[in-house]
Amino acid sequence: IVIVQSWNSKKIIQSAIVNLGNTDISSNNISITNIKNYPNPFNLNSTSKSTGITISFYSPITTDTKINIYNIKGQKVANLFNGKINKGNKKFVWNCKDNKNRTVTSGVYLYKITSSAINYLGKLLIVK
Repeated sequence: IVIVQSWNSKKIIQSAIVNLGNTDISSNNISITNIKNYPNPFNLNSTSKSTGITISFYSPITTDTKINIYNIKGQKVANLFNGKINKGNKKFVWNCKDNKNRTVTSGVYLYKITSSAINYLGKLLIVK
């Protein structure tokens, strides 16, 4: 279990508990649960019907949400979603392209889900 906290200059402004052995996270008594990404690893040269990597989760509230993809250096590669999500199961598919519509290279990528309730960072692996 890891405790993640956001600070301003004087106090904790947000606190989240991340259980690395589970996919449930909570912040201020609000939980986003069942966070998954699949297929992981994703094979760019696969002949399967998969069009990309699916990131799915359950949100218990309606909230403004951002999902961004970063390379291992922490540089933003793609903006997957930026808007309001309603309560319920959510599914987003990243087509493994950057913001300039270029296919990314093999490697480790991170996805960050940011909302008014929580911040979550997950790992993706892309192979050729």
